[in-house]
Amino acid sequence: MKKSLNFKLLMWAATSIFLVASALTFYSSNKIYDELLTKTALQSQRKADEIGREIELKITKAFEVTRSFARSLSQVKDKTHPTKLSRQEVIKMMEIQFKENETIFGLNTCWEPNAFDGKDNEYRGIGFHDKTGRLIPYMTRKADGSIKVEALVDYDKTGAGDYYLIPFKTGKDAIIRPYIYPVDGKDVLMITLGSPIVVDGVSYGATGADIELTFFQNLADQKNELPNGTRIIIYDDQGTIVGFTGNPKALLKNIFKDKFDSYVNYNDSRFNDPKNYEVLDEKNLSILTSLSLENQKWHIEVLIPKNEILQPIFKEIGVLASIGFVLASLAMAIGFY
Repeated sequence: MKKSLNFKLLMWAATSIFLVASALTFYSSNKIYDELLTKTALQSQRKADEIGREIELKITKAFEVTRSFARSLSQVKDKTHPTKLSRQEVIKMMEIQFKENETIFGLNTCWEPNAFDGKDNEYRGIGFHDKTGRLIPYMTRKADGSIKVEALVDYDKTGAGDYYLIPFKTGKDAIIRPYIYPVDGKDVLMITLGSPIVVDGVSYGATGADIELTFFQNLADQKNELPNGTRIIIYDDQGTIVGFTGNPKALLKNIFKDKFDSYVNYNDSRFNDPKNYEVLDEKNLSILTSLSLENQKWHIEVLIPKNEILQPIFKEIGVLASIGFVLASLAMAIGFY
């Protein structure tokens, strides 16, 4: 009878220990979950901000080149003291700018018919001119590092020629959305930063600097201290992707319309409220940072797989549950013997 009573008491004690351990496990896991979410969100935000600063620096430096080049060329059209420049001297100016800014993929200037020196007829089909004779040199680097100069293409076509037409027609600096342009026999994915050549309100042409999308892809591939499975996606306000961790084939696809593994698509309304910049959906913790770049807004999204955030919690639950089970078992064993 006494042993039966002791057994009941110990069973009650063991059950109590197990329940207390379970309660502590639940409380601890919730606390750890909140702490991990906060920590991971802060890490992701820092990484997104770091990438944002690198992009802004790259864009700023490229625009310094196009603006400076446009100002220099505009002196040709100064009505009071015009500067005399030959077309070969323009190429030499481009070479100086190009060599001093090795991170720029390509540099160009495009002028309206006879706007530069009135000699287009003399240059038709010669050197870096096409059949129009317009001044349209495009400077790039070959694989061996040497400089190549060729004539621009599609500069008069809406869409394909936006790299020239947008800054020329608006008279303002512009970032041209990602596109494909043929260079040295290969298609290159790039963006162009364009600056108009304007004198007394009249636009005569434009200058442009190209940045390959590989720059943004490399940024997206630098995950550093972030959890396994983290993906960084860089895209513009229309959803065009310029960088996607481990997935260069995603470049130029649309983040709002195309489907990607373990990714929940959002529409652009998310960007209207900063409160939506941190979202925990059924698959990922999504952290968003936005950049205002001239005529566009870009976004950097850091995605942490939900299971990577929960993994430490599962370990903690296992440890606490094991402790509770051992304590309860010990209590029962002591009482039994």
